[in-house]
Amino acid sequence: MPRGVIWKSKYGDNNCSNNMMSNKRRQIGYAYSPEYTKLADLLPSNIGRASLVDDLIRSHDLIAQCDDIISPCFASKDQLTAYHDSKFISYLLNEEDVTYSDSEDESDGSAHSSLPNEDVDRRLQERFGLEFDCPEFDGLDKYIQAISGTTIACARYLTSRNANNDKQQVAINWHGGRHHARKDKCSGFCYVNDIVLGILELRKRFETVMYIDLDLHHGDGVETAFAYSNKVLTLSVHRYDRGFFPGSGNSKFCGKGRGQNYTINVGLRAGLNDTSLRRILRDVIRPAFERFQPGAVVLQCGADGLARDPTKEWNLSIRGLSSVILDIIDFGKPTLVVGGGGYNHLDAARLWCLVLGELLVGKEVTEKWDMIPEGSNFIHKYVDDGYAYFPDEVRRIDDLNLKDDFLDRVVECTNVQIAKIDPVLAYYRESIFLKQNINAQTFYTLTHTTNMHQ
Repeated sequence: MPRGVIWKSKYGDNNCSNNMMSNKRRQIGYAYSPEYTKLADLLPSNIGRASLVDDLIRSHDLIAQCDDIISPCFASKDQLTAYHDSKFISYLLNEEDVTYSDSEDESDGSAHSSLPNEDVDRRLQERFGLEFDCPEFDGLDKYIQAISGTTIACARYLTSRNANNDKQQVAINWHGGRHHARKDKCSGFCYVNDIVLGILELRKRFETVMYIDLDLHHGDGVETAFAYSNKVLTLSVHRYDRGFFPGSGNSKFCGKGRGQNYTINVGLRAGLNDTSLRRILRDVIRPAFERFQPGAVVLQCGADGLARDPTKEWNLSIRGLSSVILDIIDFGKPTLVVGGGGYNHLDAARLWCLVLGELLVGKEVTEKWDMIPEGSNFIHKYVDDGYAYFPDEVRRIDDLNLKDDFLDRVVECTNVQIAKIDPVLAYYRESIFLKQNINAQTFYTLTHTTNMHQ
């Protein structure tokens, strides 16, 4: 795969429209190559999932209908260290100059530089989180470069002057979305944080970015990266409870310093259903978007909240989660869409294929998707569901968010916080930065000279 950003354009008449914004008003770029799919398949928590996703999309003839194919590429070390610690990245890339000294371990005063090589390596693995849910694997270096480089390529697709400016640009990388990775540590099946790198790339053109996370688990890595910023609003909708990974995401945390009130956490109970998620979209996500008025949106579409996911925490249907994703894309901003969790691989493939399908060919077509296409190379894997596209999806369980007025209280709490987002800054962002297309430095000068906090 190349290191540059390359995409192939296909412009032509498209008479299909979906249930929201007509595809004539959108330009869809999809990150895809057979080599990229093979590398994405290596992730230990989701071995083979990427192939299922891209095969289902291909068997519905959707790749050929995308306006652009964004060619995946490898991120350079300089690109990776735009956020991540240099020594951490050097270790992941198998560079020779990574050492371990006694000053890097506060637990004892021994000279670790004299330890046997296997002990040094073990200590580095512990330090960088390469254990338990993030084991090392063959091809890890190429994997992290490909996932991150492709999300960066998608961000550049949205910021490129070559984009058709009279359309909403949407870039999709279903194999990205590694939202748990920290600056210098792997976490939760996530080795590097491609989302943070994508947001940093977007901010080279867009003064403000809104990050929306629909994964079952809290988007802690992205939140931590931008906790002090009022230029990136992070909003995570997630399961929150004592002992539930990653243990963060309490609604009381709303950012720090200049970033106070620019971190929104919607921590929820078990059993979340489609109706409750749609209420969160209506009463939390949309109001936050309208208040903040971002220049671009990044949307993480984890599929582990689906009812048949082995986590068995939430009770969302494929159609229900898909409709919320599509409504967020319909906000109309340049949007970078990534995947995330999802451990029922077949249902994750169904979800992400449905989203792309409705964007490209419309709900009128996707409503007729009753069976997995015979052209799928993996059709044998769907036999237990009778090859149905939409099997019996939801479970007969209670949505605990509806008990004791819990969801009402969550909405009320977040609305209080949303009201504290500075509307003056939002006005400047939308009317000055976006409409006049000024650069970030000019925007800073304007807001600084009018005594507004940065």
